[in-house]
Amino acid sequence: MFDGVHGQIFRRRLSKTGEPESWLRVERNGNELIAYLPLGGEPIYQLLRRLGRLFDLHTDGATLHEHLSADRFLAPWVKAAPGLRVPGAWDGFETCVRAILGQQVSVTRGTELANARLEMRRRKRLLKQHERKPRQTSPQSAQLLVLKQLLSIPIQKLLQMHPVV
Repeated sequence: MFDGVHGQIFRRRLSKTGEPESWLRVERNGNELIAYLPLGGEPIYQLLRRLGRLFDLHTDGATLHEHLSADRFLAPWVKAAPGLRVPGAWDGFETCVRAILGQQVSVTRGTELANARLEMRRRKRLLKQHERKPRQTSPQSAQLLVLKQLLSIPIQKLLQMHPVV
């Protein structure tokens, strides 16, 4: 699995293909979030910045709560789950991919398709590693390549490769 929420736990794989697996994990414990950050990969300050963006930690929660609670339709939901937000994206590239997939299919299906696409790329890359020495590419060029490939696949083909359950 690439990332997702299961019960009260959010997990995200941080390691790249060919590296030992490295996961970020955030658990809800009452009114607290507990983050487990892997050591030895991306610097901790960068992971914390990304976590802040992902969980919208820099928002003035009291002001948001006050405004949403004033709406008669939203007030019961705000009362039932104060401070709850939809997770954001890890970075700008992920935001772009989610926006493209989100125009075509549901969020759940978009996540499944993205995970399936990443798994296909991982398998192809592993096969190519046995055939030749892998090329060195920058993370930015690799992201652009993935985005270009996602855009080039018609949504019908993605649905054929991974039919809706």
